[in-house]
Amino acid sequence: MTLRIDSLALAAGLAVLIATGPALAADGNAENGQKLFFGTAQCKTCHSVKAGQKMIGPSMFGVVGRKCGTAEKQRFSSNYKAACEKAPFAWDEAGLDGYLADPTRYISKIAGQTRRSPMTRKTPKAQDRADIIAYLKTLK
Repeated sequence: MTLRIDSLALAAGLAVLIATGPALAADGNAENGQKLFFGTAQCKTCHSVKAGQKMIGPSMFGVVGRKCGTAEKQRFSSNYKAACEKAPFAWDEAGLDGYLADPTRYISKIAGQTRRSPMTRKTPKAQDRADIIAYLKTLK
């Protein structure tokens, strides 16, 4: 009987850890996100943080909440435009997280067919993505 109660307690504890795990990783640190953006994540190579400043990729100023494909002065790839036309969306935390994790997979999922993203860099660590997103949220 004790073994069964202990097993149930362990299972309940694991369920709580699994349920709260992603929420803990989602708590981003904007200061660390800024360091990642300008450092190891190499976002600054293609993206500006100034409003309306076009680079290879769109400005990240105001990206959170912005409708896809609407960055000022930006020309988008045909694959990205096709995804935005097929399923228009606004960039929220979940979308940014999915895109940063695997840009091509995310755009393909939105488009409903394989669409290569021009952004090839992936950010595999959930905490790094959360930190970058926390930083992006400060760019208003």
